[in-house]
Amino acid sequence: MHEQLDKEKLLDLMRSEFAFAQRTLLLIPENQLDTPGIDGEWSVRDALAHMVAWQRLALDWVSTAQRGEKPIMPAPGYRWSEIDKLNADMHARDKGRAINDLLAE
Repeated sequence: MHEQLDKEKLLDLMRSEFAFAQRTLLLIPENQLDTPGIDGEWSVRDALAHMVAWQRLALDWVSTAQRGEKPIMPAPGYRWSEIDKLNADMHARDKGRAINDLLAE
């Protein structure tokens, strides 16, 4: 049987997993951050930028909903059926961002 997960437990778990991901990323030599092959042609930096972009979207959905407004999902100008285009556009926008900026965000 699964233990009930309250808000504080969920936040603790998220913090712990996020800290683990950060420590793991810091183990990767900087000269390997742009090596393709993590997911097709994507590098570690590309994958991290992708996760950060989606995290930013999710935070925007939550803050918009907290204001009593309906979030534009998945993103302004995109439909769920256009996820591949959204991902490609985010990838093009974020390509080459500094790893420290991505980790900080």
